[in-house]
Formats: sequence, C-alpha cells, structure tokens
Amino acid sequence: MDVVRRAEYILNGYAIQDKNWTPIQNSTNIRAYDPTTKKWQITYFQTPYSTGLWTGGKDGNELVFIQERGKTTSQLTFFNIAGEG
Repeated sequence: MDVVRRAEYILNGYAIQDKNWTPIQNSTNIRAYDPTTKKWQITYFQTPYSTGLWTGGKDGNELVFIQERGKTTSQLTFFNIAGEG
C-alpha cells in the first residue's frame, strides 16, 4: 500500500504538523513543545473521527510519549534517532 507522509513547520515554527495519506485512511498530528512543562505534546487526528493526545519528551537516547485514557495507557517511542534528523 502506498503511503504519503509530509511534515511542515506551522504556528510560526513553534509546532510541526505531519500529514499522512493512504488509500484507506487519512491522519494528521501536531507536535508542539510546551516550555512551561518542558514536554512535547502530540495531538493526533484520524479519519473516521479518532483523536489522541500524548505527552512526553527525551528519555535517554529515546523520545517517549504517553497517553492515558481511562484504564488504558498507550506509549509512542522513537529510537535509533540520527543526528541529522
């Protein structure tokens, strides 16, 4: 399946928006840094009508984000991050 993913700076460079297109669904997320809490927030939107908010940041050599929704906890982990991006 072909997937198209594009990322761009938004909000005068204070956030990054990823846009994802596939033949079955479309989604987008916005990553923004909160200088007050010193954590990143990722807000996710998917068709048909699903949303989520993960909060977190750097943990050693990884980026770890947690979402708690009732009795369920979801985690996004980014690892093996290259210096150039």
